[in-house]
Amino acid sequence: MQQRLFPALGLNSTYVSVPDDKQVLYAQGYNKLDEPVRVSPGILAAEAYGVKSSSRDLIRFVEANIGLGQHDAPLQRALSDTRIGYFKVGGMTQDLAWEQYQTPIRLDVLLAGNASAMLNT
Repeated sequence: MQQRLFPALGLNSTYVSVPDDKQVLYAQGYNKLDEPVRVSPGILAAEAYGVKSSSRDLIRFVEANIGLGQHDAPLQRALSDTRIGYFKVGGMTQDLAWEQYQTPIRLDVLLAGNASAMLNT
């Protein structure tokens, strides 16, 4: 992903593992002693915590995923394919990576589509 996909999307500050020289650019939390902390490395840390991205790259990623920007045909097709609906559950349609709702959407429908009860459907 870091060698091919991220550069193809113009994501120059997005990493699976943030390099040491870039750590100061990334968010951190604080523990109960008000000491700065980051996510703990572990066996599945990269998989569990996902990629780390700058706000600029996050906007680029969202733009690419809503069809803005120009990418080569295979990448554009892959992005489009993530927005194909496969399953309808209540008021929500599940895509590969996204959820779709009819607009305008009522708050109760949106909340129901994101409730923990959805895990059992």
